[in-house]
Amino acid sequence: MNRLLLILILTFSFQSLTKADDIKDFQIEGMSIGDSLLDYFSEKEIKNKKKLLSIGGKRFNDYNKIYKEQDNKMYDRVVLYFKSNDTKYIIRTISGRNYYTNNINKCYDLQINISNQIENTLNNTKKDILKKSKNNNFPNGDSYKNEIIFNLKDKSFIRIACYDYSKKDTNSRDRLSVQIATHEYNSWLGSKNKK
Repeated sequence: MNRLLLILILTFSFQSLTKADDIKDFQIEGMSIGDSLLDYFSEKEIKNKKKLLSIGGKRFNDYNKIYKEQDNKMYDRVVLYFKSNDTKYIIRTISGRNYYTNNINKCYDLQINISNQIENTLNNTKKDILKKSKNNNFPNGDSYKNEIIFNLKDKSFIRIACYDYSKKDTNSRDRLSVQIATHEYNSWLGSKNKK
C-alpha cells in the first residue's frame, strides 16, 4: 500500500509539471531551477550546510550543494546545487531522492512509472534509456546505475535514475534520483567526468 501511495504522489506531482517546455517550470518539493535558496533558507543556514561537490572522490570548487531533509512530502532528501561564487544562491540543479534497503526493484518500478508519465505529457522531447550498467565512479566494483533521461529543447534535462550500490564500493545507499538540471550544469559535470 505504501508503494502504491508513493507512486501516486510522484505521478500526480509530475502531471502538472510536465506540461511545461522550460526547465524553470518544473518543480521538486515546490522548488524550481532559477529560484534563490534564500527563498527557503536563511543565508546563515546556507553557509553552515553547504558542501562542495565531490565526483569520484575528488572535490570541486565550482558548485556547492545543500540538503533539505525535513518537511519534504515526496522525497527522503532533496539536493539543491548552486554556483559557489553566487551571492544570490540561484538553484542550478535539483535532485529528489528516495532510499531503498535491500529492495532495488521498488526503485526500478517507480522509475518506469515516472518515466511513462513524463513521456506521455512532454512533446518533442528526446528520451534516452541507459540500461543497467557499471557505475563509472566504481568501475572495479559491483555498483550499477540505470538511467532514463529526457532532453528538453533548451538542452536542460530530467534524469530518473536508480543507483544500486555495492557495500564493497561505498557506504552510499541504494536510491531513486529524480533530477532536473540546466544545460550549463550538465556541461560542467560532463567535463569533470572526462578527467
